[in-house]
Amino acid sequence: MIQPQSLNTENFNEHITQEVIYKEFVKLGMQEVIANDLSRRYYHNELTYKDLEYLGNKFDLKLEKLEDNLKNEMEINKKEMEINMMEIKSTLRLHNWMFGTIITLNLGLILTLIPILYTILKK
Repeated sequence: MIQPQSLNTENFNEHITQEVIYKEFVKLGMQEVIANDLSRRYYHNELTYKDLEYLGNKFDLKLEKLEDNLKNEMEINKKEMEINMMEIKSTLRLHNWMFGTIITLNLGLILTLIPILYTILKK
């Protein structure tokens, strides 16, 4: 795009025409064929509209893909957390069972040893 500072606005106070834009493009060192095409597009605002539509469509697609990827990642993480919680619960159940068994065995041994020690000490 031509910036207003790049045009010699002090030379003309008239409406900017396609020819003026073409001359400025050529003055900037652009090839004449390309300058002619771009000046026509720029003058008729086709270049701007097409670029904006293209960028809008491209960014919309990228945003949709990003949203889908984020949703997938969130679902995967949620499932992993559920699996980890199930593993923790099963591990805690196993540990509770093991501690219960150890405590029961120790109580049984202590209750068995008390009468034996009592009889030995009585003799």
